[in-house]
Amino acid sequence: MTAPRRRGLRVALLLTTLVLLAGGVAVGAVQATRYYGGGFYDEWYCVQGEAPATSARGGSTCYPEGEALPKGWTFDPLGNRPFDCGWRHGWQPVERLDADAGEGSDCARTDEPLPPGYVAIED
Repeated sequence: MTAPRRRGLRVALLLTTLVLLAGGVAVGAVQATRYYGGGFYDEWYCVQGEAPATSARGGSTCYPEGEALPKGWTFDPLGNRPFDCGWRHGWQPVERLDADAGEGSDCARTDEPLPPGYVAIED
């Protein structure tokens, strides 16, 4: 094998190794952020420092936590939470006991008791 050919194979092997290593780091970063609840998959109902509130007439919006709500509004009993708690450390899927069929699940913290009317969904 000639010297330029060997050099070309070494460069190709080095580039392939670097691409595979970078791909592994990227996949690891995505999985870590999903597990620890940050980064790429971090979609929440409200911004930090706010909590969702619902109106007696229907509808919801976010208000600063601890602030007095307008008449007819109540804070959501689950508080601010991610839209999807799958693979998220510290969160569990729950559903309301009085929910209509097909309404879906929600998320609650694993380190806090569930509010009345909610039950954890077993995997």
